[in-house]
Amino acid sequence: YEFYGEPAVLQTQMPSPEIPETYEAATADDFEYLIYPNRRVALWKYHGDKDSIVLPLYIENYQVTMIAGSAFNGCHHVESVIVPEGYMFMGNIAFLECDNLREVTLPASMVELAGYVFAPRNKDLVLKVKEGSYAHSYAIEYGIKYAFY
Repeated sequence: YEFYGEPAVLQTQMPSPEIPETYEAATADDFEYLIYPNRRVALWKYHGDKDSIVLPLYIENYQVTMIAGSAFNGCHHVESVIVPEGYMFMGNIAFLECDNLREVTLPASMVELAGYVFAPRNKDLVLKVKEGSYAHSYAIEYGIKYAFY
């Protein structure tokens, strides 16, 4: 690990998807990630070549709760992503320029999706959401096709 800055007081609330003042940066499998002071993890960047991805819920025994902005930006080969229950945040343009992305399953635990997570020109994208969830409301607000699971 590389450690940047001084240790911070553990937070009781979830941090925003932006880089905090202190964090640990590391890599595991196909992901770069950040460990926040409260020991929650943010996926920072995907470097893999899989077209279907199931995101990890834990990395190094730390729960992953967010996807940082631009994490999958430019991953033209990605077609489907399953975000497991427990993820809560997704940053701006997380999936920008993912032209072949057709399906993203979002958990009911999701409480914040930034304004432009997905490429607006991707008209074939379908979000799989739980009825009445925040992700369901997001799909309606941004005019993205959705289906219930």
